[in-house]
Amino acid sequence: MSHVTTLFDQIVEDIGDAGQQLTTLAACEGSAGNISVFVTSLTCPLEPIDELELPSPALSLGGGWVVITASGRRLRDVSRRPALSLVALHIDDSGRMATMHAAPGVRPSSEWNSHLAIHNDQRERRGVEYHVVLHAQPLRLVFLSHLPDINTTEELNERLMRWEPETAVVASQGVELAAFQVPGSPSQMQATVAALARSSAVVWAKHGIVTRSDTSATQAADLVEYLEAAAYYEVMNLGMGSPAHGLESDERNAVAQAFGLGV
Repeated sequence: MSHVTTLFDQIVEDIGDAGQQLTTLAACEGSAGNISVFVTSLTCPLEPIDELELPSPALSLGGGWVVITASGRRLRDVSRRPALSLVALHIDDSGRMATMHAAPGVRPSSEWNSHLAIHNDQRERRGVEYHVVLHAQPLRLVFLSHLPDINTTEELNERLMRWEPETAVVASQGVELAAFQVPGSPSQMQATVAALARSSAVVWAKHGIVTRSDTSATQAADLVEYLEAAAYYEVMNLGMGSPAHGLESDERNAVAQAFGLGV
């Protein structure tokens, strides 16, 4: 029988499972990577310890909650030590301040500005009541973003979508590519919000990937896993001198027609 009894427990279990999944994928070395969940209401067992000014106004999140992994903590530890690995932010009605619920000394991820801005944009655009943002650093996807001949979203998608039909199905909106920005910077935040308004995944060039989901952290992690598998094919092909060309145009078109997609 599941031990999950509350929404907070459900969120902890989901983030913990995603953290383990990303660890197995070698996509969150050390304390790399972060995950957050927005919900409209929450009963939080963590104590309120501080009032924080948000890095930028999040008017559409007013009154809601964001549970986010903590700075300097490992995603693989969330399941075992949730109180030391997570921060819960209760956004005030103005969308400018939050009450932080956490253990003493625990702070939100340094990239919390991007998380909050993405949640805010998605809630403003689509009225989401449950929304997940996940950042990871899968090796092969990051490697591809270093290549001099992959500079645009179109070039990245061509290299990823040609290997498995399943990639086009699970990433039907494609994958955005955002130019390198300093981690945690306002420019990174702005580029990520814009990219995730068009897709469910964006590769931060020379850094990592951000995915989002309306369902769960594990679904957001699944998307990372699918895209990293596609990147693995591409890297293997490069290492062998590029003998393979992937799916032919007619094969990709057949997949698109069968699943109602644009490939």
